[in-house]
Amino acid sequence: MKSYKGREPKVGMRVQVYRNLNVPGVAYSIKSQKSPQHVLGHARSVHLKDVTFVVNQKGREKTISEGRKRVHAFLVGTLVSWEEDYSAFDQKVYYDPYQTEYFTLVSSGEPLETAMEAVCKDKHTFIKDCLYVIGEDV
Repeated sequence: MKSYKGREPKVGMRVQVYRNLNVPGVAYSIKSQKSPQHVLGHARSVHLKDVTFVVNQKGREKTISEGRKRVHAFLVGTLVSWEEDYSAFDQKVYYDPYQTEYFTLVSSGEPLETAMEAVCKDKHTFIKDCLYVIGEDV
């Protein structure tokens, strides 16, 4: 994990995580949920718990209409760790603004709203076990 401008995320902190396409060699930016305008750091992989999958629909529409990538989709959760072995996470999550309105579970195509835990690593997001699908009663 690489801190940004002297700021650094702390385990247990509520954060937003998104894939950063502009920082070479780094996959994910981590922002504070309390002050989302401030990037705290960058990591190749991030582990969150109590996760909500967020897609800003107006941002998605602007991305589609302009054909230009912008940050409009991210995960919100409690930071557990970064850059560790996450092989237990095996259910792949997918999001592409041109093909889906929500983060979806690759195996079923069902849209996701929350998960107990998620890992962002390489170019992918993974979950394990419990997940909540949009429209399902919990």
